[in-house]
Amino acid sequence: MWHFADSAEAAWSSYCLKNLSNQLKKLGYVEFPLVGNPRSVRVGMGFLEFLLKDHSTQRVAVSDMKNISLGRGVFRFNHKDAGWFGKGNYSFSYAKLPNARLFLICLDRLVGISWS
Repeated sequence: MWHFADSAEAAWSSYCLKNLSNQLKKLGYVEFPLVGNPRSVRVGMGFLEFLLKDHSTQRVAVSDMKNISLGRGVFRFNHKDAGWFGKGNYSFSYAKLPNARLFLICLDRLVGISWS
């Protein structure tokens, strides 16, 4: 069953990659909806944008990130000027991404973040 699901996700990611260049040209980013806060994350050339539940948008250049990690199924992005619980700390579950594989591809190709 796992192999079937993995193959289906790979096929879907491949299909979506074909449409990414249009979205990137039109909007300047690729958006991934999430459940919770942030409500979505956008990946653009050299930046990430986090759309928060209060409808504010916070753009962070990857060069301004102090910490970027993926551990125990959670992505964490921390701005270099962020406090412990304040603005600039963003996290969300890998499982809450509708297409996590595509998100990882976009992180690699658009902002140079990759995990092996």
